[in-house]
Amino acid sequence: MPEQETIIIHETKNGFIFKYRGCRIIHVEFGNILWQFEPEDFKNFRAFIDNLEIKKLEKLNHKILNRRKVFIQMKNSRQKLVFHVDEVLELRKLLSGFGSKNGDDDFQPLNFLADLQNNKIPEQYSSVPYSKN
Repeated sequence: MPEQETIIIHETKNGFIFKYRGCRIIHVEFGNILWQFEPEDFKNFRAFIDNLEIKKLEKLNHKILNRRKVFIQMKNSRQKLVFHVDEVLELRKLLSGFGSKNGDDDFQPLNFLADLQNNKIPEQYSSVPYSKN
């Protein structure tokens, strides 16, 4: 099968955002989770994560047995994603585009949604070949 170019949009210690050239789907890998979004769904998910009141949720859930105190109910499912507060903070950082692959916090927020919707990949994003074996 031919190699497909993968565009790495952003990375943090535990996750990265990527897409395949010519495809609209935005892939977000974080820990052991892989989400796949249309650009508008990505925008909505990013806003949802940004608006989580994590300190309030942590306080509300402090007496429950679970070690992770921030719960995200999956739509149309009985499954929940659970996070430590620091994991949510890193996920926010990943989704907002702050920080570079080398951990440089001076990196500016990425405005990549418009680029992705138009299939324009600025040169600052890295790309690597990917082969589905």
